Amino acid sequence: MKKNILLLSMKICFFLLLVSFIQVSAHVYSQQRFTFAYTKVNADRIFDKIQKESSYRFFYTYDDIRRLGKVNLKVKDASLPAILDSILSDGMTYKILENNMVVISSLKSINEQITVSGSVTDSAGAPLVGVTIKVKGENKGVVTDAGGRFTLVVPDNAVLQISYIGYESEEVAVKGKSILHIILRPSVSTLNQLVVVGYGTQKRADVTDAITTISPQEFKSIPSTDVAQALAGKVAGLNITQNNAIPGVSPSILIRGQNSISANTSPLIVLDGVPYSGDINSINPNDIANISVLKGPSATAIYGTRGSNGVILITTKTGTKGKPRISYSGYYGTGTYAHELKPSSPGQYLDKWKWYQLETNVPQNQLTPVPNSPGGNEYLNYKAGKTVDWLKAVSQQPYITDHNLSISGATDHISYYVSGEFMKQKGIIKGYNFTRNSVRANIDADLTAYLKVGTNLSYESDNYDGGQANLLMAEEMSPFGTLYNSDGTYNQYPDAPELLYTNPLLPLYLNRISRYKRLDGRGYAILTPSDIAEGLHFLKGLQYHLNASYSYDPSLNATYQGRAAGSTQNGNANISYGDNTNWLIENILSYQRDIGANHIDFTGLYSAQKFAYFSFGAAASGFINDLLSYDNLGAGATQSAGSYADSYTLLSQMARINYSYKSTYLLTLTARRDGYSAFGAHTSKYGLFPSIGVGWNISNENFMNNAR
Repeated sequence: MKKNILLLSMKICFFLLLVSFIQVSAHVYSQQRFTFAYTKVNADRIFDKIQKESSYRFFYTYDDIRRLGKVNLKVKDASLPAILDSILSDGMTYKILENNMVVISSLKSINEQITVSGSVTDSAGAPLVGVTIKVKGENKGVVTDAGGRFTLVVPDNAVLQISYIGYESEEVAVKGKSILHIILRPSVSTLNQLVVVGYGTQKRADVTDAITTISPQEFKSIPSTDVAQALAGKVAGLNITQNNAIPGVSPSILIRGQNSISANTSPLIVLDGVPYSGDINSINPNDIANISVLKGPSATAIYGTRGSNGVILITTKTGTKGKPRISYSGYYGTGTYAHELKPSSPGQYLDKWKWYQLETNVPQNQLTPVPNSPGGNEYLNYKAGKTVDWLKAVSQQPYITDHNLSISGATDHISYYVSGEFMKQKGIIKGYNFTRNSVRANIDADLTAYLKVGTNLSYESDNYDGGQANLLMAEEMSPFGTLYNSDGTYNQYPDAPELLYTNPLLPLYLNRISRYKRLDGRGYAILTPSDIAEGLHFLKGLQYHLNASYSYDPSLNATYQGRAAGSTQNGNANISYGDNTNWLIENILSYQRDIGANHIDFTGLYSAQKFAYFSFGAAASGFINDLLSYDNLGAGATQSAGSYADSYTLLSQMARINYSYKSTYLLTLTARRDGYSAFGAHTSKYGLFPSIGVGWNISNENFMNNAR
């Protein structure tokens, strides 16, 4: 990630240099001035200081900055040009642009290199995301963005190496050109690869719908707590939006836009062939073998009502033949505010209060320096010169750490993959924490030549325990408030006698647990009748696949707000428990046959599924002390309780026919019929979802031979 940021800085730097300047500009577009002193520091540390205190943004290469060595600088009320003139040595130049962007570079690098920009597409003109573009013979490169675009600073005689999974690699000579349009063609081996399409697989060359497959190599270098974050920017039409920075909360996912105003718009998640009702955040990214994103109507129609928002098919890893392989991976990272809010300083707060009084016609002899003067907390702290940085008070150093251990292997008849994960994330606001533990076991066995069985077992535990500081309240507090009482506890009303605003750190005194668990079990059996006996060879291509799965998702949430946490009812306690159960049985019949140049593929499905939900909640208030917390609600003076249960069933049939002629002319017919118990009482319980898809692989036509 850091390398990509560096390369992006280089691109912007040299592009602006080439088009706008050689000589130093004397224009100054900001009147900001600086006072500081540094001894023997790198120049980029000074630039970071200036960025934090102003609207200036610097662009440079670290190689150029390192040439400056250690810098000694002491300035008072100095302008930026004066500072840069003092720091930069001969052969270095800079320009301050109208938007306060400051570009720094060596004149030597300007004369030797050029900026190359362009795009990478497939043969149909669709942009390719994540294509690697490297300078041959150098450790320098970039990847294309969501639009397939790239920008790279290279020598004018450089050769670019372009590579992308599933496509033929290319080498392109720059030859002084600044704009390049590169077209990649699918590799022959890729066209023959099988892709997961739902209830089966197809040759990539025979797929008629929009399907994108992502391998873990494409996102394994990006530390993330969930699959959705790792997919961001990898699939055209897949929109990943991070709505907040709360640890453990998954971003929202949309495939090809929002399909409804009020209904659920999230795609269906299918894990190892079974619809997954849990949070995608609970899936360990290290367990994933590949992901297929189904975006078109033919692909999603096979899942009926649940596939209208697109489908994400996730396949987990299995063992590979050989000796047992033990693998460990782990990382640790920290963070900071991307855009730190800067509230009014104490002086600005005083000025604002003064002008408010003048605007509301308060007489001059009645003006006060702060609200609630005299006698209030603000007045006492104002007189004593005490201030509080509330944003700093509610913030902490965030971090994330993840550790994965797995063992896998296979013999001629059995394969296995067992893994465990521990992940912990601490947010930038105090009290926001997330811990995930997971265990997975995938076992497959060939019992006979005609019968294969397997199981996928997994357990996940998500923990969000702890009280959480209130960032919104911290943004509204007076800088002259009182953070702590004399005994070191948090002051409930920092701006007393003002009672509207409570201490934003008070929620840290809450005794709170929030825990979610998920237990999944799946078993399958695949029967190939033609392999039972020699006389059944006429059944070649026919398979029967039985899937059975069960999931159990319990959750527990409890909170106790004691007197120290601001309870006005002598303690408030509540506790809730819920569990979801889900069982599914699928009968899948498939048949494949090649007749000359014709290929026929049939898939039929009959499935039944049931969901059940139960929840219970209780609350109490008025405790004689805070010792029992939520562990004895019966001790409360006031009590309440409630419960809820619900269930629904789904009965489905599906048929799909794929036909291709010479892998050139393609046809897909799909129809699914869903019976759903939650449909209205006076309407049909069944709905039919048909689709048709056609395709033409023009590259397989004879007249295209000379165009390859």
